[in-house]
Amino acid sequence: MGEECGVDALTLHGRTRSQGYGYKADWDVIAETKRHLRIPVVGSGDLTSPEAIQHFFAQTKADGAMIGRGALGNPWIFRQALQILRGFPHDEPSLEEKEKTILRHLQMMVESQGEVRGTREFRKHLIWYTRGLRGSSEFRCQIPHWETSSEMIARIREFFHALKNPPLFS
Repeated sequence: MGEECGVDALTLHGRTRSQGYGYKADWDVIAETKRHLRIPVVGSGDLTSPEAIQHFFAQTKADGAMIGRGALGNPWIFRQALQILRGFPHDEPSLEEKEKTILRHLQMMVESQGEVRGTREFRKHLIWYTRGLRGSSEFRCQIPHWETSSEMIARIREFFHALKNPPLFS
């Protein structure tokens, strides 16, 4: 009906709102929709890694993908997805790139929302960014105690310095 009324494209999530994140996205629904429409179909749901995105396109034949939670703390997913879709191995961001991105993100948050709100709002982003890094559990426990962006910057730099220069013996 939408296509007949002049809709240019359709975006479809493979999960209902009531299902929440407790259910796996149903990419078959997206694939079925794509088979029946001539307009572009963009899909979403469980696109949390470059490999998942590759499988999504192979399964659904969708014209595009919307990446949501997969980008939280991982803005590199877009570059990595393009690399894998083009047939190349995807690269992982270096610790230097991660640190630089985190610090730039914090700066942008403070510039746009002010020192107090920007720093507080950035805490959740910092938790996402550091997920899975060595020593991140201890680091993440300290985040709620940091009140200023300068304190947060210092702690982020210390954390990444320790990651880049691990002790020879532990």
